[in-house]
Amino acid sequence: MNSPSIARPAPIAGEELRVPLSMAVGIIGMGFVALIFGGGIALLTWRSFTFGGPAGEYTFTDYAGWFGLFLGVCGLLLIPAGVLLLFNRGALVLGQDRLQYVVNRRKVITQIPYRNIARMEIATDEIGARFIGIELANLADPETYHPDATGCQDLSGWHYKIENNSPRFPLEQIYQHIATQANATRRS
Repeated sequence: MNSPSIARPAPIAGEELRVPLSMAVGIIGMGFVALIFGGGIALLTWRSFTFGGPAGEYTFTDYAGWFGLFLGVCGLLLIPAGVLLLFNRGALVLGQDRLQYVVNRRKVITQIPYRNIARMEIATDEIGARFIGIELANLADPETYHPDATGCQDLSGWHYKIENNSPRFPLEQIYQHIATQANATRRS
């Protein structure tokens, strides 16, 4: 069921691993810091602000002004992105017979029955970030919902990647849970 035209499955009950609230708050905070510092630098450059020091006067250059403007615009973009993340936090839900990635506890983005996992491993990407890579056995499985499985595989080599690693639920523990449930599902 990898066609986006097919109806989304309903959310399931299970252990929820949510995107941390601190991530959204941190993005909003970084946005405000970038906006204040970048805007301040751009404003001081525009006003031709100079200040004295032990070696004489210092003046912000045009390059500093452009950098400040760029930093301020980045801040303006980070603030709404953080607010969006704050209200649309996703969660990996580990159910009895399947896993789902759900946004706002009601919109299923991905659903993978454990029985449809052909291969799974903890891998590392090119920048050193660890993730769980999942290869699906049957892309046309009627209970599997992952509209971009082939696109994901083209980019990463895996049909699905689990990247949310937290101290409360490390990747090894998520991997072990999925492997245990997949083995139990295959036996029944």
